[in-house]
Amino acid sequence: MRTLTGEQGKVVPAIALTSTVTKDMYQHALLARFNLCFAKPVFIDNFVTILGILAIVNNPNSSSC
Repeated sequence: MRTLTGEQGKVVPAIALTSTVTKDMYQHALLARFNLCFAKPVFIDNFVTILGILAIVNNPNSSSC
């Protein structure tokens, strides 16, 4: 999945979800090329905000306002 690109060359963000996040687990997720590592349960409002930020950061055609 991480080798795929989205439309127009955009990077496809990936978030690891796990029951608990330790420092080692988080580092392992980053080494596996995940953008972030979240512990469940995920609070949907926070998760949607993070997804929006990742979409902006990973869009080479985005412009700042």
